[in-house]
Parts: sequence; structure tokens; C-alpha cells
Amino acid sequence: KMQLLGAYRQDPASGVNNTALGKTYLLTGDLDKAVSHLHRGMALGHFEAFDVLRSMYFHMGLYDRLLEIHSNDPETTPDVLEGFPPIGSDAAPFTGVLDGQGHAIHRLGIHRTEDGHVGLLAVAGRGAHVRDLQLTDALVQGRDTIGVLVGNNWGGTLERIRVHGRVTGQNDVGLVTGIHQASLSQALAEGSVESGFMGMTPVGIGGVTGQALRSKTRDAHFHGSIQVRDLGTAAGGIAGLVMDSEFEQVTSSGSFGCAYNLGGILGDASNSLLTGAWSSGSISNTLNRYNVGGLVGFASLTTVRQSSFGGSITARSQTG
Repeated sequence: KMQLLGAYRQDPASGVNNTALGKTYLLTGDLDKAVSHLHRGMALGHFEAFDVLRSMYFHMGLYDRLLEIHSNDPETTPDVLEGFPPIGSDAAPFTGVLDGQGHAIHRLGIHRTEDGHVGLLAVAGRGAHVRDLQLTDALVQGRDTIGVLVGNNWGGTLERIRVHGRVTGQNDVGLVTGIHQASLSQALAEGSVESGFMGMTPVGIGGVTGQALRSKTRDAHFHGSIQVRDLGTAAGGIAGLVMDSEFEQVTSSGSFGCAYNLGGILGDASNSLLTGAWSSGSISNTLNRYNVGGLVGFASLTTVRQSSFGGSITARSQTG
């Protein structure tokens, strides 16, 4: 069960309870099927954890929206097929505490291929804190800024996180976060990250986070596959596009494929620091392009210390 702690109030102007976005939520047990399968004939909109998730949405003034998704009425089928509605927005980010207490949310399903900022939390703002949470067997699909846990983390602290599943999108796609601009520690990501399905050039694809900006990541690990189709650029086992960020004690393994700027740890890094990294990935430069590295694909004003690569690289030129 998920419990809401503290008082709340409704914002009459917006209809959304912004105060609840800053409260504390405790996961006191595992949740199964946070959203049902996304196909007809398979219990559309059925929430085994409906009463649990209702708590958070009710206190945010979004209870009616959750009811629509819970319904099997034909008029709400498009909403049902979109799966779980991400929490928060740019205008009203989640700024509270989500404490999983070691429990898991199983089979989170989100299918919003026309939307940006997609994840359990759409946007996590300054002061947000997510800890001790597992997300397993997740399937999250969106357009831009997609992560199973958070779409855009521009101020929250994430620690002791495990994510297992599959995420697909176009730009800024990662298993944990789409865009990461804060602090992440003790994270394990396992599964697949896929991009380049929409006839456009994908940018910023990573095993843990798609894009890291002015962030710190410590003790983070990825195992799985990264597949970037078309003339994709900036893909890495931990992070794809990186600027003004620090990474320490990070590892990756699995198979990674991208056309440009592909690295076992970081894809395209600028003004950043990488310390104590290890990758044993099988790195394949699709379409025989360039800038491929066992640790970093392309680096500008970036320092790499006490790090090593023990995998394999298949590429045409500019490899290391």
C-alpha cells in the first residue's frame, strides 16, 4: 500500500493539488500491474493496485483522470491504452518524497508515443527525493525525455534505485531517467533502451540516463542492450549526452549500437569527469560511422581517471 503523510489542500485556481506534489509517500508493499497490459482483451485498465495508486492521485486533484483509466468504457479506451498517467509536469513538478522502503512496483506500463516527459514521475523538481524503490518488468514508451522512474529530473535526489524493463523513444531516453540534472547514487538498471523509430535523428540515449546536465552520478550500473537506429548520436552504457557532470564508480555490460558518438560509459561528453569506470560491453558502430570508444565516444574538455574497458568494439574509424 502507498500512504500519504501530512495534510493537503486543493489549489482552486488550477484544480491540481500542488501541495500534495511536495508530500511524503511510503510504499508499504509490492504493487503488481500498476497498469494493465496495453492490448485489447487483456483486462484493459485493470489495476490490482488501484486503491494504492488512487491515494496519490486523489490528493493531487487528478482522481477523475485515474478513474477514466480504470474504466473499460469504450469512450475511455484511448486513455486506457496510454497506460499510467505520469505524475507531475513542468509547471507543477513532483517535489516530495517517494520512499519505496525496498518494495517494488511491477509491470508499470506507459504508452504515450506522442508525449514528452514520460515516466512514473514526469518531472521531479528541486527538493524531490526518491529512494529505496524497485521498478520491475516495466514497459515505458514515449517521444522525448523518457525514463521508467523520471522523465525529467531537474532537481531531485535519487538513491538506492533498481529499474528493470524496456524503454523506447526518440531523444533523451534512459532506463532510470530521460534527463538528469541532479544527484543519482546506488542505481542498478537492467533491460533494453531503444530509439530511432520515428524517422528522425535520435540524440541522447543511455542505459541509466539519456542526458546528464550539471549532475552527479555515483555507484550506478547498467546491464542490457542499447539499440539506436537511423543516424543516431550520443549513446552510452550509462549516459548518452553529457555536459558539466561527474560520474564515479559506474559500470556497464551488454550490447550497444549507435551510428555516432558511442561509448561503453558515455556517448558525447563535454566538460565532465569520469572516475573509476568499467565497461565490458560489446560495442557496435552501426552504419560504419565514427567516434566510438570503450569508455567515451567523443570527449571535449573531459577527464577520465582510473577507468578501463574489457569488452569489444566493431567500428570503421575513430575508435579507441
